[in-house]
Amino acid sequence: MSDVRDELASSQAREAHARKRWIDAIEECTAFEAAAVAARYLDNTLRSKRGKKTKKQQDETTEAKASHDMVAAAFKDSEAQVKSAEQALSTVKASTAQVQRRYDLHMATEKKRVEAAKRRAAEAEAYRKREEARQRRAESEQKRSEQQRPKAEKANGKGARDDRKPHSEENNSKRKHEEEPRRPEAPRVPKMPKVAVARTITAKEKQDWFEACTAAFADKSEMRTFPEPPVQPCRDAGCAAEKHARALKACKCNIREMFKSRTTLKLDRIKFHPDRFSSCADNVRTLMQQKAKEVFVVVNAMFQGR
Repeated sequence: MSDVRDELASSQAREAHARKRWIDAIEECTAFEAAAVAARYLDNTLRSKRGKKTKKQQDETTEAKASHDMVAAAFKDSEAQVKSAEQALSTVKASTAQVQRRYDLHMATEKKRVEAAKRRAAEAEAYRKREEARQRRAESEQKRSEQQRPKAEKANGKGARDDRKPHSEENNSKRKHEEEPRRPEAPRVPKMPKVAVARTITAKEKQDWFEACTAAFADKSEMRTFPEPPVQPCRDAGCAAEKHARALKACKCNIREMFKSRTTLKLDRIKFHPDRFSSCADNVRTLMQQKAKEVFVVVNAMFQGR
């Protein structure tokens, strides 16, 4: 951008210089024109005198004619200089206008790039806030579950203590029970154990992640972070073993879940190919390519039907 700005400033300076030359040429031409008029008037005046002229008068007439011819020639030269300066000014004006158009186009492109960067940053910030809110909800649910667990255990312990009655009370209760007529006992319904519902990736999370990827991949030279895919619990032993070797938090099963219902796997595998991230900044290029590769390997396998 600085090169275009410097070129525009240089072109404007050349235009100002050409304009000054043109104005100076006009002023010089005007002066020669006035001198030519004066010389012509003197020549005509001397020629119009009647009678025999003295040698001095003849010399003055000859000198006036020579002066008139010289001034007339200088006036013609000055007119030619004015035309030349005017042509040079027109050329410089055209060049300046061309540079100005290039500068305006460059500024418009730069403005669009800045707006796109701001938009990507806003989308990334919105995605980050959604992820933080989701994590807070998950942590809140986990805390609530942990708080309810001691209460349930305490209630179970109290019931067990109530069952342990003293020996005398137990005998009295037994005799009383033998004296009373037996009543049909209601069938006991066993309590179903509580099954923890495993968290699954929602369609909204999938959509948000794909939108974040589209925004982040628009200009890879500006990428500093790779959008993390949503995760859900995975019981695969291989995924657990590779947990510390992965660049992404999401395992292969999570990534496969993200692309399970996609009909654009052919385009997705191209989109996440590691070579497409070679334009990232030097300090993050390796990490970006590693994360993209982990997604690409899964998507490529799904595309090939493996």
